[in-house]
Amino acid sequence: ESLREMVGKHMGIADEDLTKKGFYADFSRGQTNGAIRFNDPCDEIEQIATKLSKGELEIKGTKVESATVLEGEEETKYWTNFIEFKRKQIKQRAEEGPRNRNKRFRRN
Repeated sequence: ESLREMVGKHMGIADEDLTKKGFYADFSRGQTNGAIRFNDPCDEIEQIATKLSKGELEIKGTKVESATVLEGEEETKYWTNFIEFKRKQIKQRAEEGPRNRNKRFRRN
């Protein structure tokens, strides 16, 4: 949510417009890195990366050590890892089956 809020504020657009642009934030609590991506190329992404690196933009009041736009081999590696992660996630959920998945949320 914080990444989303920062990007929307910088771009001057509402949350629903970010969704229409295909904005995704790949980040998990406790991790020290994350990724911002759009379905289609976005002119503002380089500006956001530069401002994050310079400390001009903050996420939840915290400066970011560095931000880069992935291109070429780095971008290919990101997508390869992302797709592999999703495949493992889908496989794990399929192996759990619907009965086991529901148990996680059941209260006694």
